[in-house]
Amino acid sequence: MTAGGYHAFEHRWALADGLGFMGQIGRDRAVARTVEQATRLKEGLAETRVTLVTPVDPAVSAGIVCFDVPDVLPGNAVLSLREQGVVASATPYRTSYTRLGPSIVTSPDQVDAAIAAVGSL
Repeated sequence: MTAGGYHAFEHRWALADGLGFMGQIGRDRAVARTVEQATRLKEGLAETRVTLVTPVDPAVSAGIVCFDVPDVLPGNAVLSLREQGVVASATPYRTSYTRLGPSIVTSPDQVDAAIAAVGSL
C-alpha cells in the first residue's frame, strides 16, 4: 500500500537512466531539438485547415502544440489520430484543444506523419 494510490514503479526505475541520458546530451541540445521539432510541427499545421492555439514563436511556446480542428471534437481527433498511429491528447480544460508533443525522441518523419494525419481530419 502506498499513500495516494499506485505508483508507476517502471518510471521510477527508469529515472536514473533518463537523467543520465539528459546529462550526456545536455539541456541545451534537448531544448534545441524540442524547439526544432515543435517549430516544424507548428509550421506544417499552419498549412492545414486547423487553427493553431500555441504561438508559432518559440520564445513564447514550448514542446506542446495545441490546435483546434474545425467541426471535430478534440476527443474525436485524438481517436482518429491514434488510428493513424499518431499519439495525441486533448487538453483537460473547459475549452479543450487537441495537442501533440514532439520532443527529442521524435523524428522529422514522425512530425511530418503527424502533420499529414491532422490534415486528413
